[in-house]
Amino acid sequence: ILADLADQPAPDRSGALTQLDRALNRFRRLKIEPDDFHTLERGLERSYRRGVRLFAVAYHDQGDESFHDWRKGAQSYWRHMALLSRAWPEHFDAGVGVARELSQILGNDHDLAILKLRVGSLAPDALAANDRTAIERFICERQELLRRAARPRGDMIFSERPKAFARRIGAIWSAAAARSHADEALDAAHRGTEKVTLEALAGE
Repeated sequence: ILADLADQPAPDRSGALTQLDRALNRFRRLKIEPDDFHTLERGLERSYRRGVRLFAVAYHDQGDESFHDWRKGAQSYWRHMALLSRAWPEHFDAGVGVARELSQILGNDHDLAILKLRVGSLAPDALAANDRTAIERFICERQELLRRAARPRGDMIFSERPKAFARRIGAIWSAAAARSHADEALDAAHRGTEKVTLEALAGE
């Protein structure tokens, strides 16, 4: 394997960096219309709705692929929340943390599912029958524990109706924007008051 890798051409690092620079410049010129939360709301609601649905499907059919799909929904959730976290870090960071925990648990579950497939694909004489049975039983027991741990975290994240979730996040976003503008005005007024006071003291 190492010999095969040595024969392959080295990655074009400079070319990749050039492409990344071009992508960054295009991103900086990107215009978002309208420039408010409504541009994000539909995508956020759609992504959250998908996470809710995949959560329900996973525990309905108990399939390995269903839990793997739900992991993708959890990852979409925490990435959305991470993007929005500047609006209220203390609030969003908690959800991001739980979603990352959930994603890790479901990732471990998927690793076990892959191991189960590999064991099942071995030649009949590759493992003793008792060993094969013990491994498969261990995998199933561990997956059951992981899925039991995942469920309450899913309830914490995906317990809202999608429309209500999107409206709540939108309200937080709008309130954060209003707070920022109000704080800027307050700071400007405070600086103006300080300037007048200093000028008055200097004139005495």
